[in-house]
Amino acid sequence: MPDFATKKLLEEGAGRQRETFVVRILYQQNNTWQGEVLWAEQNQKQYFRSALELLSLMDSAVKEGREEERTGKERGESREADGRNGGGKYRRERKASLKTHGPD
Repeated sequence: MPDFATKKLLEEGAGRQRETFVVRILYQQNNTWQGEVLWAEQNQKQYFRSALELLSLMDSAVKEGREEERTGKERGESREADGRNGGGKYRRERKASLKTHGPD
């Protein structure tokens, strides 16, 4: 059973988008890890040279995901306000965005 602080953090993050990463450690040199990380939601793979770089990549991905979530909500709210339902143009923009951020 989680302690109080962990439970509080889980409750605060309940409405937020979660990100999934698959980390593959290929080598361990110079007292750190080298390998690859896959950001599952975006299907992006990136190589890292240290554990610090791995954490930095993951942090950037989470921030990017939250930014996309925030701007997506703003777009949806503005579309609802003017009577549009988020039709084809928005879907094309989203597909184009995913293509530019796709796997290397």
